[in-house]
Amino acid sequence: MPFELGLAIGATRYGGVRQRRKKVLVMVRKRYLMAQFLSDAAGQDPQEHGNDPDMVIKLVRNHLRYYFDTKRRRLPLPGARHFVALFREFKRDLPKLAKTALLAPREINSVDGGYLDFLEMLKEFTNIMRRAGKIA
Repeated sequence: MPFELGLAIGATRYGGVRQRRKKVLVMVRKRYLMAQFLSDAAGQDPQEHGNDPDMVIKLVRNHLRYYFDTKRRRLPLPGARHFVALFREFKRDLPKLAKTALLAPREINSVDGGYLDFLEMLKEFTNIMRRAGKIA
């Protein structure tokens, strides 16, 4: 992802007005690890997640909070615990969702190329949660 990070950072510094308003969230597994691979990223303040999915959810939620505060927001952004609970429910329901779609759970591993299937399962889960009133 170094290339994509470089593009994002470059856009915030040298892009048009809209690009310069963007905020970049940089996450690393372990603090100070990024400098070993990306010396040009000095001055960035990456957020450490320690391979903890709950921490990743919290960091992303807090990053998105900026946009909910600066853009026209319709609803307040729920806290990280809410998203963590939804993520756990999604993981629990994923085998059932996959079976309904005639997929094996291992076929929807987002890092092994089943990304579009993974997104479809996430979309279906979101629709179910919306109908249940658990999300807006």
